[in-house]
Amino acid sequence: VIRIEHFVTHLCDNGVSVEELPQREAFAAHKSWSAIFGRFSNGIPCRRGFRAVDAFLSMPVENFHIVFLSDRVTAFPVSTNSRRCAVLACNGPPVDLSAFNNLEFAVTPESFQWTLVHTHEDCVMGGPYFVRAVDIAGGNAT
Repeated sequence: VIRIEHFVTHLCDNGVSVEELPQREAFAAHKSWSAIFGRFSNGIPCRRGFRAVDAFLSMPVENFHIVFLSDRVTAFPVSTNSRRCAVLACNGPPVDLSAFNNLEFAVTPESFQWTLVHTHEDCVMGGPYFVRAVDIAGGNAT
C-alpha cells in the first residue's frame, strides 16, 4: 500500500519542497480546482497516458499544488486517502508521479491554467489526463 507519506518522500527525493496547506487554504484550492476541472469528461480535448505525463513534465512550473481528490469532486471516481481536502503546495521541478497510480490526485499550477489528473484509470483506460482550463471552457485542443 502506498501512503501519502511515500508520495511526499518521492517528491522531496526529486528536489521538490512540500508543505501541506492548512485546511482553509486546502478547501479553497480544492474548490477552485473543482470549479474549473470538476466537469472534465470524455468530450473535452486532453492528452492521455504518456503524452499527458510528457506534457506535464515539459511545463515551466516551479510552484504547483497537488490536490488529492475527495468526495467533493463528482466527475471522478475518487479516493479520500483517509483525509479530507488534502492539498500539497510544492516548489520545485515537475516530477513524474506515475508510480502512484493507486492514489487519485490532480497536479495544477497555482493559476489553475492546466491540470494533470491521475486516477485509478491510469494506464488501463487511458489515464493520466492532461487538460488545459481553456479547453474545458471550449477553447482549442491541446
